[in-house]
Amino acid sequence: MDLTSIHWSKRYGSPFDRQTARPIRILVDTKGADELEASQLASQNLLLELGHLDHIEMYLTNPGEHPHVQYLSSIGGCLPIQTGVKRWRGIAGYGDLLERSESEANPEAWLANEILVHTCPALNIDILVANQVGELGTSGAKGVNVLRPRAALLLVGLLLRSRDVFDLGRYHGSDGYSFYHYLAATHIRVYPDLALEPKRLRDGVAERSQSIHVRVARVLRAADLIASARLAERPSGQIETVTYHLDYLLLIVSGVFDALAEILHIAGQHELPGKEAAFGREKFTDDLSRSLPQVHDHVSSPGFMSPLKVIRTLRNRIHTSYYPELVHWTTTSKTQRLIITQEDEEVIRSQASLGFDLEAWGFQDGERMTVDPVLFAFSTVRYALNELNRVLEILSNGLSVPDEFPETEWYSNVRLLGGLWG
Repeated sequence: MDLTSIHWSKRYGSPFDRQTARPIRILVDTKGADELEASQLASQNLLLELGHLDHIEMYLTNPGEHPHVQYLSSIGGCLPIQTGVKRWRGIAGYGDLLERSESEANPEAWLANEILVHTCPALNIDILVANQVGELGTSGAKGVNVLRPRAALLLVGLLLRSRDVFDLGRYHGSDGYSFYHYLAATHIRVYPDLALEPKRLRDGVAERSQSIHVRVARVLRAADLIASARLAERPSGQIETVTYHLDYLLLIVSGVFDALAEILHIAGQHELPGKEAAFGREKFTDDLSRSLPQVHDHVSSPGFMSPLKVIRTLRNRIHTSYYPELVHWTTTSKTQRLIITQEDEEVIRSQASLGFDLEAWGFQDGERMTVDPVLFAFSTVRYALNELNRVLEILSNGLSVPDEFPETEWYSNVRLLGGLWG
């Protein structure tokens, strides 16, 4: 899901705005829960558990542990809504909806969907959680995000982490370090210190393996901070916050690949000093071609090297100058872009000629090349995690080592709450 598709009420602003820190208002359509696939049902159940937190104001369409919406008899074209804990509200255009439903193929189903959507502005709802997203109309959904349970849980989890809240439903007492430490383990499929043979090679890469784990945890936290800043929808200071965390993220991702190169150096038993091991260096590449030919073929491919060269290009800009921002902030577009220097444009275009997808990574190539820093950050994280796992799987001959942590319900909740956008 694209973060730019998330929008908030003009009247109440974003719940991600730390200055107001208002609760996020959620309406969960609990009808048809038995038809949800396993991941969606697990996400909805965890979302309902989290609904008791002060940071969330939750309503259900059917009776349950949370207040539910109840529709009373219509009065003069208005459909009154009672929630049990709030003053009465209503759908003012109910009479028009009733008349329009008569021309629909399935009047009852159409009217039920329209009532659900129009309930949201009446109750100032931010997120409507529904399984039949594609079937819902949009005429009454202005200012509300219609999401399936999985996406809604990701958004709520991000909001809670932006407020340093790491509760996982019935499980309390978690902190940021523990959460991101466990979350990193859900994204790393192979640990080379457990997979390599003989044992002396495992011992040799243990420190680098742990370094990768710690760095992945920090990368995921930086990605959260970048996404939270975008969702706050405050033009003032947003680009500074985003680029601040992006600079850090690029440095840490580079560290992940540096540690990975050292692991390959040890596994290949190269004579080259370990500090000289780096992707793209000729001597290191030659050594890989002899010691680990399958790994060499993968890390020498444009699919691996082109994104890495672009990441390094933007990372290196941190040490020399900064990217000026080009701000686009209107009622319909809430993106802020960075202007790429002409020197770096040449590098990025050269990688595009090798198959690097500019658009997918947030670049726009015009009179001056620009990039959406949030989209670029999340593309960087996805690329780093995918390639890290792919290289380690090739190195370990496809061996997938079980997670470092047991598959408990708490651990499953970490997986559900900490997924990546997009």
